[in-house]
Amino acid sequence: RNVVSWTALIAGYAQHGLGHEALKCFRQMKNEGVSPNTVTYVCILKACSTIRAFEVAENIEIEVKKQGLLKKNVVIGSTLVDMYVKFGMLEKARGVFEHLPERNVVTWTVLIAGYIEYGFNDQALRLVDKMQQEAILPNEFTYVFNLKACGNLGATIKAQQVHAEIILRGLEKELHIVNSLISTYAKCGLLGTGKKLLLELQTQDVVSWTALITGLVDHGCAEEAISCVAQMQCKSIPLNATTFVCGLKACGISGDKDIALMIHVEVEKKGLATEILVGNSLIDTYMHF
Repeated sequence: RNVVSWTALIAGYAQHGLGHEALKCFRQMKNEGVSPNTVTYVCILKACSTIRAFEVAENIEIEVKKQGLLKKNVVIGSTLVDMYVKFGMLEKARGVFEHLPERNVVTWTVLIAGYIEYGFNDQALRLVDKMQQEAILPNEFTYVFNLKACGNLGATIKAQQVHAEIILRGLEKELHIVNSLISTYAKCGLLGTGKKLLLELQTQDVVSWTALITGLVDHGCAEEAISCVAQMQCKSIPLNATTFVCGLKACGISGDKDIALMIHVEVEKKGLATEILVGNSLIDTYMHF
């Protein structure tokens, strides 16, 4: 059994979320005197992420550094950054990131996403600026996270700048980017801009509509939010749990009992009444009546 056959097995376990089994194979492989290669390390680090095996991951990082692999392989570096981000250890992730000899857009985006996930939106925006200063162009996912940070901060001007950049790059028709733009403008209170982007979309989905409805509810435009829910149903766009929660909240604000009852019927039909957020929203809405 060589490193290739061991790594194939470890990769399979890691891919299917069986991190403990992957670690057992990794230890057995080394006990048999077979040295891991770069692919093995990437797979086992991913396994550590799934089972939060922090101490094992730290030992692997030391091992990788001793072999000088961080200076040779950007994939291992990106995997380490991603793993520490998932552990919520942003300083460790940033430490590995800063010492990488080469940083690509994937590595940058992983770190940016981590800062946003843990509420450090300002730092995330600064990282985006620094990335571009190093002449690395954002990809579609970087733009999505960049917009999310803008929305969380209510940074309207920055969001508009990002939007202009997206247009220059010819990415303004990508559905997930447009959905992020709608959500960001809605969070920033530019509801008209968000609605305009939605109506210009050739293919509207539940995410597009829910992003706008969420913004409308958050800014007290309950009746317009209810109207959007009705339009979704007319267009045969299926509502998800988040849409129902927002629709119910709008009914509670506006006092529209009839629409609330109709939404309740739809919730029951889809079997979502037992979901905690939906169930709580139903209780809260009925309390308003």
